[in-house]
Formats: sequence, C-alpha cells, structure tokens
Amino acid sequence: MWYHWLIFSLIFIITPFSITYFVLSISKNKELSVGQIKHRNLTTGAYILLIWLYDLLYMAIFNKWVVCSYIFGIVAIIISVVNITKVLVNNQKEVKGLLPFELIVVMALSIYLIYIIEDDSLQSIIMTIVAAVYGGLFALIGVAWTIKDGNKKRQEELNIIECERKEEERKKLVPYTKLEMLLKETSFVETFIEQQVKFDDEQKLSEIENNTCYLINIANFKIRNISNSNYILHGINIDGVVFKFKNQSILSSNEVCKVTTTRNSPVVFMKPIEKISLLLTDILGNKYELICEFGSEINDLPRGIETLENKKYTLWEYTYRIQNISLPNLIEL
Repeated sequence: MWYHWLIFSLIFIITPFSITYFVLSISKNKELSVGQIKHRNLTTGAYILLIWLYDLLYMAIFNKWVVCSYIFGIVAIIISVVNITKVLVNNQKEVKGLLPFELIVVMALSIYLIYIIEDDSLQSIIMTIVAAVYGGLFALIGVAWTIKDGNKKRQEELNIIECERKEEERKKLVPYTKLEMLLKETSFVETFIEQQVKFDDEQKLSEIENNTCYLINIANFKIRNISNSNYILHGINIDGVVFKFKNQSILSSNEVCKVTTTRNSPVVFMKPIEKISLLLTDILGNKYELICEFGSEINDLPRGIETLENKKYTLWEYTYRIQNISLPNLIEL
C-alpha cells in the first residue's frame, strides 16, 4: 500500500533531525568536555541508525519479505539486548529512560518473529529455546547488576571510612593559637599594607563618603602555637582583603611569632576596620582562618588634608590592638 511507503519515507527523513534536536535540547545548558561531546555525537548517530533499522524492518514486514524481516528483526533484538545490558550493568543514567522502549521492542519482535514461523513444531521448539535464552540472559544481567551495585555500595562505605579517617587525622593537627603577652618572640612575619586611599587618584577620591578618611594603625602583636604540630602563617585578612606575609613562616609547637602589619605607621583607609583574621595552613594543606578580636583607640583631634584641586578631607586616626584570637575555622580542605 502507498501509505506504508509514505510512513517509511517520513520516518527515514524526520529521524535524524528529531533525534539531533532532542539530544541538543537536553544538553544545551550543560558544559561538556571534548570527550563528552564526541560521546554524545556517537550516541546520537547510533540511535539514528537504530531507528532506521526499525524503519527497514517495518518496510520488510508490510512487504512480507520474510528473510529481510528475520535479518532486520534479529539484528534489532541483538542491539536492544546489548543496550539493555549496558544500561543495567553500567548504570547509564542518560539513556535509562529508553529502557522500557528497548524491552518492549525485544519482546514484540521476538513474539512476531516466532509467530510468522509456519511450521507449528518448529515454532514450539524455537519458542522454548528463545524463552530459555532470554531467561538465562536476564538472569546473568541481574547477577552482574547485583555485583556492580554491591561493589558500588562497598566503595561508598570505603570512601566514608576514608573521609572519617582523614577527618580524625585533621582534628589531631588543628592549629590552635593564642595571643602571647609575656614570652619573647623567636620568629616574625610581616606584610606591607599600602595606602588604600591615594589623594591623587580621582576615582578613589570619588568613593570617599563625606570627605572623611581614616588613618589606621594596627599595633604589632605576638602569637604562640599551642597545638602539637607545625603550621604555616600565610597572611592577614583585613575586611576581605588578604595581605600575604612576605616571609611566610613555619611555626613550630610552642613557638612565639611576632606579627607586623602597618609597622606602627598609619595607613589611610576609606572606612574603619571591621574584621581582622590570620590565615594559615596545617601540614596536611588544610586552610584555616583565625578571627582576631580587637579594640580601637581614636585620636580626638582629626587631621585635615587638602588636595591640589583644593578639596579638603578629614582624617580620623585609629589604633587597633589585638586582644584575643578565636579557635581555628576550617575554610578549605
């Protein structure tokens, strides 16, 4: 019949465009590597060929080409069984939605190919053989899936145990630190904090509120490593801006270190300081932040400064003194 050929032609023409559009639509918002793009393209091509194979089988059936029906049908069954095995054993989530379709194809084609056998005795024998093969095959797939699932669960349990072991090891090396007032330092670290406001920078000056700046001085302070392991001092965080120590120091257990920032010389800031913290790393590479509690002293007599453009600014002088250091906060593993 002519409409069979029309359906066959439409399926053959529409399939590449519809499959390609479907695959691109579900992956358009994902960032794929070169390997993933190659795998996606191969999978797309494979499914286009598979649907063309079903289309050829449809053509063989409506034309009653028995030999072609068996050839195309058996090939389609083998491909579908292979796909089912891959999905179940390898847990391919991206094609898991096609599993019911593949099962229906396998069962429907098997029933049809057995049904068109004219010899009843041969049909019975083939039916018994096919049932036994399918039973054994799906039993093997089930065993393989069970083994793979068991291995996955065991691996997850091992990963949990390993994470717990690493966490216990990390806890033994937490870099506890205290502010030291009495003991003399045996090492020192320093950083250079440049002027945060330059009065010849018009862009910076435009950001100043009420023509008021702040002369900030952070008094030198000493810390002592009271943990049982060494750690590395990396820098100091002032209101989200990290200033690295020029001489990053390895601080041994019970060692006292002097921390120098503004070198007791005021630095111009746009705003008073709200947060000061130390950044350090333990011997395993875990990064920590130690929040510094501080007090401030304000000079009651502000200074004045006038730029070349005759703009006047008021500078309030603040001196910050570290009073306490918090427990370490893990910020990166």
